[in-house]
Amino acid sequence: MKRPPTDFELLKEIYTRYRDQFASFVEGAPGSRAAKIYVPLDLHAIANHFDVDDDSIFGRLYYHLDRKYGEPDDQKFGPQKSFFTPVAGPDQNCVNFPLLHRCPLARDRAGCLTGVDPDCVATVHGQRLTPRQGW
Repeated sequence: MKRPPTDFELLKEIYTRYRDQFASFVEGAPGSRAAKIYVPLDLHAIANHFDVDDDSIFGRLYYHLDRKYGEPDDQKFGPQKSFFTPVAGPDQNCVNFPLLHRCPLARDRAGCLTGVDPDCVATVHGQRLTPRQGW
């Protein structure tokens, strides 16, 4: 087993793996998920990608990242918005894709989703880099 992925590596993998599934949602389509914003994750496949245990990925998402990037309960505007939830209707192990998309960890200083836009330019330690140059 390798070292566990960093938060950045995990979020980047989830975004890259599921962005098309999020974008192609059609409400009511056969086999479609229950809600557009909650995308079910295959934790086993993600864990295999990083060569770690499934529970390691679940724990990182549920116990750490959900608390870090979920939106807290606000009595004025309604209930908490979960970043990750084990159950969303009939779907299991779902990430709130709009929250993932705006997650600062998944974005570089230029505001681009890291690893997605190969022509995005960011300044890292005073040097202008693109993903192709390997920030």
